[in-house]
Amino acid sequence: MIIYKLLLALRAAIAQITLSIYPVGSIYMSVTYFDPGTVFGGSWERLPDGVFVRNAGGDAGAVGNVQGEGLPNIKGEFSHIIGWKNKQGWNGALYMVGDRYGGDFRDSGSTAEFTIGFDASRSNGIYGASAHVTPYNYCVYMWRRIS
Repeated sequence: MIIYKLLLALRAAIAQITLSIYPVGSIYMSVTYFDPGTVFGGSWERLPDGVFVRNAGGDAGAVGNVQGEGLPNIKGEFSHIIGWKNKQGWNGALYMVGDRYGGDFRDSGSTAEFTIGFDASRSNGIYGASAHVTPYNYCVYMWRRIS
């Protein structure tokens, strides 16, 4: 009976030490799924599926708050001088799909028809890899201590 009481006391002491390591508001992360409350005690809530945790600083939002999504700007430029088929400039996400020219470009009756394509991955390689916004990441289970 004494050993049983000592083991209970030791377990309670370990739980208190563990909870002091994870004060209220702490985030616990693991690659193994389990509720830390069952092991450490205290009350924990699992962070919502798909949420990312980011280190404070830089252009991060306020600590403890959710920051909205964002992507880098998609840029592109196009220039075309009518009458000079080879005088075209493309930059960024824009590209020429095809072109058709008619008439003599020295005449005012000349025509130029072209199709402009848009592909964000030509501007930044981050596009095209996923159907949703996904920063570079390492997937873990995350819990926040609430009491």
